Amino acid sequence: MIKPSHNNQICIVAIAKDEHQFLDEWLIYHRLIGFEKFLVYDNSRGYELKRFSAAHRNYLTVIPWHSNASMTETVNNQIKAYRHALDNFVGEFEWVLFLDIDEFMVLRKHCNIHQFLEDFGHASAITLNWHVFGHNGFYDDPYRLVTISLTKRMRAASPMGKTISKVSQIKSITSPHYCNLQSGERMDANNLVYQDDLYPSKTSIAHINHYSSRSFNRWMSRAARGDVNFNTIKCPDSERWRLTESDLLKEFVTRIAKDHNEIEDEFLVRFKYQILAGINSVKGDPTVFPGLLETDLISRITDQLDQIAELLTKEAHLPGEDDLDHWKSIATFLFHYGRYSANKLLEVHANKITEKASTLISSKSSSIYDRHITEYGVFIECLVQNSFIDADTNEVLQDIDIWVEYLLTINKPDNQIAVLEICKYLVYRIVNRINDPYHPREKLNREILSKAITGINIDQTGFNELKLLIEMIQRSIFYGKSYLTVSDKLEEAFNRWMDLTSKFDGDYEILCGLLEGGLSMIEAGYLTEEPLGRQIASDIQNIIDGIIISCDKDQVDINVNLQLWRYYYCKVKHSCGDANLYLTAIAALEKLLNKLGQLPVTGVSDVESNSAINMTISGIIARAGLGLLSAVSHQVMLV
Repeated sequence: MIKPSHNNQICIVAIAKDEHQFLDEWLIYHRLIGFEKFLVYDNSRGYELKRFSAAHRNYLTVIPWHSNASMTETVNNQIKAYRHALDNFVGEFEWVLFLDIDEFMVLRKHCNIHQFLEDFGHASAITLNWHVFGHNGFYDDPYRLVTISLTKRMRAASPMGKTISKVSQIKSITSPHYCNLQSGERMDANNLVYQDDLYPSKTSIAHINHYSSRSFNRWMSRAARGDVNFNTIKCPDSERWRLTESDLLKEFVTRIAKDHNEIEDEFLVRFKYQILAGINSVKGDPTVFPGLLETDLISRITDQLDQIAELLTKEAHLPGEDDLDHWKSIATFLFHYGRYSANKLLEVHANKITEKASTLISSKSSSIYDRHITEYGVFIECLVQNSFIDADTNEVLQDIDIWVEYLLTINKPDNQIAVLEICKYLVYRIVNRINDPYHPREKLNREILSKAITGINIDQTGFNELKLLIEMIQRSIFYGKSYLTVSDKLEEAFNRWMDLTSKFDGDYEILCGLLEGGLSMIEAGYLTEEPLGRQIASDIQNIIDGIIISCDKDQVDINVNLQLWRYYYCKVKHSCGDANLYLTAIAALEKLLNKLGQLPVTGVSDVESNSAINMTISGIIARAGLGLLSAVSHQVMLV
């Protein structure tokens, strides 16, 4: 997917403020077209981009950058950052592109930037004109990929753009749009000497997509955020609309909403599966455990994972038709471990399980269809959203969407857990980051979910129902709560969880649900990044810690061992380097490993004699395998 090294041929330099939510897509996309090094100056108040530097550390350098410039200083903060880059970092590269996070370079005739530059060996610079995209009707920032959500732009190209410059020919920089050259010509994308005038084919080979107004609210926030190029003292009359909310609103109504959404341009949509796969490859928090695990423990984990993989690839141990959730766990483990171990055969087996599940559902026998149709939909969405299969689920799952609509509007189930199962399916559908946000099912699914979730009486939920609700809350917060009403119920869910926990009588099956639901709520609480959410997360941790102390952990089953490991993994992730907590988490990991080792089904030699047992617990073993894998790979989703 990512092209091989071209000896530091080109880098991108950017300055960003409050852009962290868009950084993953911007980086992954530009890596797909061949860029290998990025230098980003972080101009945000809290230096939020630092959090992303670890996941992208092999190709991204983040530099904290606050300007102390006076209001009357002639050089703006952006140019000061670019000059700093030229003086300190860019010299090792042949070419440099100064680009913003809301700008995407587009190659319409070349596979990658290196092929494109081969046509410009004689040039000192290449200026690519903008195509300016509008807000596409978004009031708040799209939670899906920008390149999928924003596909309407101005019909004509802009005379403005950005420039790729040969580093050895740069004399100085006084504009974000181009560098002043020592010698040589500045060309356009068609290899003609650059002129400001537009002509019909000027952007037919390459250009810059400029997503200058990703939503109405982001556009209106420009006044509060400040403009990197202008302030109230040094600003020409033609640009003063940037500085006040009233002028920004007038500019939006008279120009952005009117002119910037004229035609559809879906050229970059073709990259959606590759971008999602790239984001999935760096998602999550890089695990802190490999450097702390003893070599012997890592070896034991690897051996156990190999045994689990061998067990789960045997057809005899696939659960029955009533256990589609176990099928999902097995396929997910085989996909994850196949990717981690570079074992394509495991992915082949996982695809077979997926195909078998599809065949089973397609038979549409009433008992199977009614009980498992939404479970199958969640299964497919999980595989797509983890980049294990490429599919447009608005098309693949349209029959299930229609069935769900029928169930919730005409033949509504009379029990809450059935309604919640359907709501869970709808949440998974809505949070898909690569589906077309304008598809008719999108709006309809959101409306159906909103009505269904409103009717849930949380005070009447038991542990199983509450687990479902909490899982939905976590996913909705993680993927964009502005689109979902589910996340509004976090405090209600917390109160109900507290009520059920107070009645805990030591039953280990209930303990498993208590831990699982509590863990999802902790993650949801941290994801809100709000005081209430963090307080909820802290309170739950204190309660769970007390319950764990009172339990005989040597007597718990593999499911509880798995939840204990996940719980301590979560605590370490959100801690500030507590050494004792690391040790407690590693001890929980070893207990899970030991519990797996005690199961006769995980010994390969005993597989045939324990087939009945294997079919019953193979899904549980798969989930435990994912738990083990999370200790050595940050790419595994534990929820």
